[in-house]
Amino acid sequence: DVLIHSADLSGQALKPELAQQWGQRVIQEFKDLAAKESKEGLPIAPFMQGLEDPLRAAKTQQTFISYVLLPLWGTVVDIFPELKFLHENVHENLRYYNCQIESLTPPLDLQRNSSENGSITGPITPKSSAKRRSASPRRLPLDRD
Repeated sequence: DVLIHSADLSGQALKPELAQQWGQRVIQEFKDLAAKESKEGLPIAPFMQGLEDPLRAAKTQQTFISYVLLPLWGTVVDIFPELKFLHENVHENLRYYNCQIESLTPPLDLQRNSSENGSITGPITPKSSAKRRSASPRRLPLDRD
């Protein structure tokens, strides 16, 4: 089963140039399926929603690689060590999507300003660890009775 699943999910184990092409094809397939399901009044899987947004698409790829592909290809390499280069490709492709996410994520101060007028939604995340260290911690209101 592991080999069949790894073969089926091998797109992100390819070299980055090919993996990105496969990733774009999968995202397009998800967008097409979501549109068809919407048209037919069917529920749309959350991970297939909003993929027109490049940030959302990159996060979808990042999540899939992190939680599905890295463990899967780690198991494959445990069984077939000569396939380590594929696992390394998965790591390289994850770095690509991490960079995409970082470049597409507005700076923390822009997110705060925009969220006040409603133009950006979703969680506020720092753009880099440097910003994370320099940002003041959020304070929660205390209930005082």
